[in-house]
Amino acid sequence: MELNELDNLVVSLTIETADDLEKCQQLLSDCKRVGKDIEAKKRAMLDPINASAKAVREMFKPVEDKLEQTEKETKELLSKFRTKLDTERREIIKKSQEEGMTEAPIALGSGGEEGLVDFIFTLHLFITLIYCLKKSYAK
Repeated sequence: MELNELDNLVVSLTIETADDLEKCQQLLSDCKRVGKDIEAKKRAMLDPINASAKAVREMFKPVEDKLEQTEKETKELLSKFRTKLDTERREIIKKSQEEGMTEAPIALGSGGEEGLVDFIFTLHLFITLIYCLKKSYAK
């Protein structure tokens, strides 16, 4: 039976006699049976797909967890280093002010005090990169 036929059947359905009631109950029973069959066929098709998707997620989970942890630890290291640079910058400014310098050595970066921190941070990364490259070429 096509879906359109089902629609037409439901629209034309009336219960006026015991025979109509029996036909209606049979239709309801048939609908439930067909619904269960459809659900079983759908599950038979979807279960392997869902199992495969689950296996793929489980396969990548350790790598994703490790990447997430590495990212977290790297951000913490960057934050600590930026804090260290900021502390050093404040000490330099304080020392220069104590020595009577009117211009603190901030002008290295182009953005004021934040520019100095960014300049030192970038310089440190550049030096670290050169060091790592030298080590890799030495092998």
